Amino acid sequence: MLHVFRHFIPETSVGPVEFLPRRCLRNRCSSFACRRCLQVCVSGALQLIEGRISFDVSSCTACMRCSAVCPNDALATRVDLGQLLSGLPADGETFFSCDRQPRRRASEVVLPCVGLFSAESLLVLLVNNRRVVVFNVTSCRDCPNHESSVAFLATLERVRQLCQPLFGGQVQLLQDDGQAGDVPRRRDFLSGLTGKAWTGVVHLTGTRPAVEQPVDDTRRRIADRRRLLQDVVKRLDPAGKELLRPVCLPQLRLLESCRLCPRCAGICPSAALRLERNGTDKKLLYDGMRCSGCGLCAAFCPEGALQLIEAPLTAGSESPLGTSGVRPAENPRGEEKI
Repeated sequence: MLHVFRHFIPETSVGPVEFLPRRCLRNRCSSFACRRCLQVCVSGALQLIEGRISFDVSSCTACMRCSAVCPNDALATRVDLGQLLSGLPADGETFFSCDRQPRRRASEVVLPCVGLFSAESLLVLLVNNRRVVVFNVTSCRDCPNHESSVAFLATLERVRQLCQPLFGGQVQLLQDDGQAGDVPRRRDFLSGLTGKAWTGVVHLTGTRPAVEQPVDDTRRRIADRRRLLQDVVKRLDPAGKELLRPVCLPQLRLLESCRLCPRCAGICPSAALRLERNGTDKKLLYDGMRCSGCGLCAAFCPEGALQLIEAPLTAGSESPLGTSGVRPAENPRGEEKI
């Protein structure tokens, strides 16, 4: 498995990150103010020019964080992460490094940067298997992409905090002394991480989620991160799925001002929303397994009737999206389905 990374990246002159404007949610809705990629880009390769994202590939340092946080895969990489992770053995040691690190194993997976890993991809690595996952971060401190490695460690911490009961193997970091140690010893903020209990659901008083139903709309695409999560869910027993669900799925709240118009369902890039009609009755159906948590539906709603709360796994905090000036209603439309 030496230099596995090369098997998933063709030998071309294209940079490690490619901006696909047709997928950018700012282009889907001109008033949408998503800044996730801009907030994580420290090289200046991504800029906002006249309301549109501009990407200068010559300035990109391949920290990969923009790809990890984009909710609609507008910043794509040449790494087929899903295929790579699915091909790893379920036991034994899997050793990850970047192309700036000295080689430490005869067999290792070489990526552009550990910043490539999203929370969902870490779940694929760590949930319901017996492997030992080692990340080589010996040179991260002095790397131009240092902030990306810090963000990766924070993501890893959050995954460990929320989902450790589902882990079957171990995760370690190769530290500055060249010895692989448990993740909690790598940084001060990771101390005491092992053994932290899984924490639960985001609650919002006075509201309930929309009905959750599967959506089969082939005209829309599911973001790669959601596909990774779906792969994880397939491997879990019912108890594991119930544990993972409140941690990983965004929550959609409907307020009394909702007129059940089709605008949110029409703008949703992943078909996570669907308006169901039965005679004169209408119901908004929501599929959390397809929802990327982008918040476009809430921003697009003229009545401000939608509240989307990011999943704890990806948000790291209880941060409602698109809720400015909106108060929770006592009797929101929709029913809750567990």
